Amino acid sequence: EDLIPPPTGNESDDSYQLLPLEDISREWAMWKELVDGGEFAGQSSGPDKGIRDDWWHAGWIPFAANGAGDSICLDLNPAKGGRVGQVITMNHESSERRLLANSFAEWLADLAESLENRDSDE
Repeated sequence: EDLIPPPTGNESDDSYQLLPLEDISREWAMWKELVDGGEFAGQSSGPDKGIRDDWWHAGWIPFAANGAGDSICLDLNPAKGGRVGQVITMNHESSERRLLANSFAEWLADLAESLENRDSDE
């Protein structure tokens, strides 16, 4: 299985894998259950502008993961200044929530460019 570069572009970070639909559903349901159970009550994150300051939000759909609890998510419920469909990071240990792209199409284009650059460096 091909791994996609980490969102930071730093090769020392864990790589991410695109999730099959079943895993997207399972991952989302696991986080939703934790939130509904009060696991993150009172916790907020340190998001980039346009991302909610929740620890996790049901409007975040994880579509790629690194196997260590971190995800790249489609944000369907952004904060003021954000865009529906923006692509964000969700780190399970850190409050950091980064904006990776304004849309899934933009994220795919950035990914393609990153993969092309990686292939030309080899």
